[in-house]
Amino acid sequence: MLFAIVLIWKSIYSIGPTQVGLVRKRFGKPLPGDNPIAFQHEAGYQAELLMPGLRFRFLPIDAVTKYPWVQVPAGQIGLVSAQIGQPLPIGAKSAVYTHGFGNFTDLHAFVESVAGPGGQKIKGEKGVQRLVLAHRGNPEPTARSRGILSAALHQRIRAATDHYGAVDLCF
Repeated sequence: MLFAIVLIWKSIYSIGPTQVGLVRKRFGKPLPGDNPIAFQHEAGYQAELLMPGLRFRFLPIDAVTKYPWVQVPAGQIGLVSAQIGQPLPIGAKSAVYTHGFGNFTDLHAFVESVAGPGGQKIKGEKGVQRLVLAHRGNPEPTARSRGILSAALHQRIRAATDHYGAVDLCF
């Protein structure tokens, strides 16, 4: 009985107001292909981040790591470099951007595709993105450790990116 209470207690995570929680599922079917992110609850890093508040993730199955919520400091811009997506076309120096990517907050849309100009489907591309992120005043999910987003200063981002393998923000 005591073991069950401790297990449930350890499965409750308090994500602070300036943090996000990166979930890594320990068990499940393997990720398809070379995709480093789980969209369908496979084993590995999950596409959805835990937002601030009390969150429950069963300890034996999920591990949660907290990261600072990415914020672009005033007077600076954030350069997004995606490590997932389609390869850049030959000769391209930066990736195509469309508003459907939502400032890189929707990882699923970035990887799967969104409707672009003229109704054509556009998938996110690896590499430097054309859109740069600007200071917004309040913490927001601009580039979460989740899929393709999480911003603080470059050193902090590196830790999340090394773990998550999705996005790198440089200031």
